[in-house]
Amino acid sequence: MKHRTLPRFLPAIIWAIILVVLMLIPSDAIPISSALLSYDKIIHICVFALLSGLIAFGVQTTKILGKSKKSKYLWVLVISIAYSAVLELLQQFSPGRMADLYDLIANVVGTVIGIIIFYIFFRNRFVIDKPML
Repeated sequence: MKHRTLPRFLPAIIWAIILVVLMLIPSDAIPISSALLSYDKIIHICVFALLSGLIAFGVQTTKILGKSKKSKYLWVLVISIAYSAVLELLQQFSPGRMADLYDLIANVVGTVIGIIIFYIFFRNRFVIDKPML
């Protein structure tokens, strides 16, 4: 990546590292819930919405991964879902953790929600011209 590109992806990279630690840390204290809309699934939706939004910011504000908006958002979708699937599979090897299809579904839902929210903010120029922080 070029020197100007890396800062745009730095928040997404930091968040992805945090997700690896949180999702792969061995833990018997985390209650297992198989309900479709439990608090665990809501957390999965939120963290992957944030991840996909941060990746979308990096992709949209640089010229990598295509020039059309559709191809950029498609790449964000693919990257986020692939990352989610890999993390879910790796949980099989972490003591006290297990891969869960419902978690993967929640991650995908979160990814789509994150892309939609980013698109709305980007279309209205809130993301670039009016930083919210």
